[in-house]
Amino acid sequence: MPRVNFAERMRQMERQHGPDACWTWPGKLRRDGYARTFYEGRWDSVHRLAYLIRRGHLPSSDLDIDHLCRNRACFNPAHLEVVTPRTNVLRGVSIQAQNARKTHCVHGHEFTVENTERRPNGHRACRACAKARHPGLHGRNKTHCKRGHEFTPENTRYFTQRGGIGRACRACEKRRRRLEQGIAEDFIHPKDRPTCKHGHPKTPENTYLHNRGTFVEHVCRECTRIAQRSYQQRKRERQRLA
Repeated sequence: MPRVNFAERMRQMERQHGPDACWTWPGKLRRDGYARTFYEGRWDSVHRLAYLIRRGHLPSSDLDIDHLCRNRACFNPAHLEVVTPRTNVLRGVSIQAQNARKTHCVHGHEFTVENTERRPNGHRACRACAKARHPGLHGRNKTHCKRGHEFTPENTRYFTQRGGIGRACRACEKRRRRLEQGIAEDFIHPKDRPTCKHGHPKTPENTYLHNRGTFVEHVCRECTRIAQRSYQQRKRERQRLA
């Protein structure tokens, strides 16, 4: 459509409906409700052409032309305003715009400055709901876990979570792993026992270190001597029968 014809159509709509009414495009609309027409060798949105003809220029690429009347098929320049993309989205009826207009969370807590937390993706989170979901994570002045283990540097493991930094009791985690493996709560790990599996005491004189390649093992000398004597006895028995 030539530029003069489009400008003439704008004057016709102004004479018929007035300068303050919506000028709804009489032609075919797209699925999203916007109108497009062929102008100077390419297809363009009708409201952008109306803004170009009335203002003489288009806004920069980082700005949008917003419909103040919320009618996407309207091309009345008086109903158009240049805004940022964020403002354009928040003025609409999308899910993001509806959530941005909410003043309370789903449980009725008001989104005040003290009760609102901004996540890295820009979403809002209710601090009162977070405290209700994880009451233990917000007692930073606690010195012991719920089972009575003290939060010492050796017994405390820090981890990152959605709400910030959390603490975990290493003793409780060790107990939980044992229960998952079917081990009794009074189970003592072999390396923590005072004797070896045959009852010999783990004294410095009766223990030596053996390098297994990937780890170092504490070996009982008495068990080693018994194993060597048993091996020599079996060897002599085989030689006698040969």
